[in-house]
Order: sequence, then structure tokens, then C-alpha cells
Amino acid sequence: MIVCDTEAQLNDIIPQMLASAVLFVDLEGRDLGCLGGALSVVSVGTDAGEVVLFDVLRLERVTLEPLLSILADETRPKFMWDGRKDSVELKRTFYDVEFRGVVDLQLVDVLSRRGHSIHALRQMPIKDVHGLVSLKNAGSEHRLQRHVLERRYPVCASHAAWMARPLDIDNIKYAIEDIKMLSRIYEHFMASGCLKDMVALLQMSARYLALHDGPVDRDDIYRSSDLLPHEIIEPPPTGLILHGCCKCSRNLSSRCFVVERRNGLVRRLQVCKVCNLLHAREELPVRKEELKVRRPCQSF
Repeated sequence: MIVCDTEAQLNDIIPQMLASAVLFVDLEGRDLGCLGGALSVVSVGTDAGEVVLFDVLRLERVTLEPLLSILADETRPKFMWDGRKDSVELKRTFYDVEFRGVVDLQLVDVLSRRGHSIHALRQMPIKDVHGLVSLKNAGSEHRLQRHVLERRYPVCASHAAWMARPLDIDNIKYAIEDIKMLSRIYEHFMASGCLKDMVALLQMSARYLALHDGPVDRDDIYRSSDLLPHEIIEPPPTGLILHGCCKCSRNLSSRCFVVERRNGLVRRLQVCKVCNLLHAREELPVRKEELKVRRPCQSF
């Protein structure tokens, strides 16, 4: 492991990055991709097991250009896990730089589990709605060897501490564990044959990383949730009129929206199926409390 915070170090490391057939990338910082967020570290792993933490607070933009070129190179395969907010943060920090050539392994995880139902609310429509698994839980979800993939997150790792220098040792260990986990999950998916159609995976990952056109409110449950947004795995059919969802503000085809059937008539509501489920899940604790208050006391 290397914390790279000088130009000389970076110049020595870049050839190792270029020699690696694949790269594993993760960003760390404060509230990444959210309003008020900031980037601190770009973590990169190689196929040889090397992990480098590039300190973007100490390295100038001109010094980082070789690294940024690698991140934006569509011919160089890179693997991430839920790169939505990382993508926002990269563009916000470096303006014209965007991730290219990325396969988001969180989507591969969804594809490997398609057909398995999510834990849904009773009587809620869940067709075409897929749950997302965090990197932390991915190892156990796929029953990978515990002694190899057990995640040993330092209990003191702090997101706020990412902006302090020198970097906290617990946060450094945290970032290293992320890259190691990415590498092991990649190996698992390769062995399982889940990465055969790289063209399709690259296309859907590009849609996923382009989901947000700017920073999001960290409390906005509709733009940042544990449910896969619509029309990421498969794009909207060509030639169809798209409609805006009143919750997530995404333009989607009619198949993504909740429909209401009443008196023999079918009406498309203005909320997509994912946001409808998120709204119901958010309201459920409130409804339970209301029922407790409204329930009359029995007397004998």
C-alpha cells in the first residue's frame, strides 16, 4: 500500500497502473456526490494486488493528469461498486473529467440475482424493482469464503476525518479494505461467468454513472436509495415518449410508472415504481405511529 502525495511518487506509480490489465477504483471523502461534499482520496488497485491512495488534496491538478487520463480512458477496464456519487464527485472536482471504461460491479450483482424477490412492503407492486447490495454486504450475499473476504473495517474510521491531514490510519485501512473487496468480488464474478458480455456491462454502467447531473441532497431518498433506478439495466425503448417522475425527476418510459385502475379505467400516475415503493417505505413508520394513537382503548 502507498499513500501517494508527491509528484515523484505519482510518476513512479503510473507505469504500474498502465501495466495492469484491470483496475479497481474507489473514491473517498466527505459526503461524496452530495451538496457540500468534497473529494479527498482516489484509491486504485491493480491486478497484482497493489493498492495506491492518491491524495488529491496534496497533489495539484496538473500533477494528477496522468491518473485522470487513466480514469477517463474507455479502453482501460476499471471496476467500481456503486459509482453514482463517485462520478458526480470526480466531475465536480476536476470539471471536465468523467469516468469511462467502467463496469459497476453492483449492477453485475443485480444481474446475478435477477428473479429473486426483494424484501417489499405487503401489497406493494415490486415487479421490475431490484434491491441494491452494499459493498460491505456483498461478500456474504455471494457466500464467499469468510476467512478471505471478511471485512475488517476499523471501528473508528470517520468520513469527516477524510479532509484532515495527515490521513488517519484507520481511514487508510478502510480504503484498502474497499479495494481488496472489489478485487475479490471481481474474481468471483469472473469465475462465475458474470462478466462475459463486457459491451453490455459497460453500456449499462455508463448509464448508471451518468444518473446524476450534479450533487444531490444527502436526505433525498428518491435520488439516493438502496433500490436500482429504472432503465439502467435496459435503456428505454427507442421511439417512445418519456414522462417525468414527480419524485426523482427522471424521464422514463410508461412501463416504469405506477398505474391506477378504477371503474374500468387505467390511469398512469406521475410517480415511478421505484419512487412509489420508497415513498411507501418512508411513510410506514409514520402510519404505524398514527395507528397506535388512533386505536381506541378497550374498556370492560
